Amino acid sequence: MKKRIMFSLMGLLFLTACGNTSDTPEMESSAVNMNQEEVLYQGMVAEVLENGLLVSELNPIDREDAAGFSEVILLMEDTSAYSDLQVDDLVEVTLIANAPTTMSIPPQIPGNAIIKIEAVK
Repeated sequence: MKKRIMFSLMGLLFLTACGNTSDTPEMESSAVNMNQEEVLYQGMVAEVLENGLLVSELNPIDREDAAGFSEVILLMEDTSAYSDLQVDDLVEVTLIANAPTTMSIPPQIPGNAIIKIEAVK
């Protein structure tokens, strides 16, 4: 019985000694970098979807090194702010530089890469 208690105490001591000793909080990988580079695109709304927008001819306005899209789906959780957009409306989309896209056809851009969508008057 003494051996069990002794081994349990030694194990507990070992596990507490091997714990994380860092007092600094860890940085979250999902934190938004305020110095993130942005790219402005312009395109035409091809279809208003339940979870986003299908935009055709989405091309960068001010940069030539950014990729353009013949068709792309902009995925968004809250589409209520864009409910006034209709098919054939011209929109300006601000994305983070090197926005992640899926390998599907048409490609999809997730909402965390979309900074702003505005209708062009």
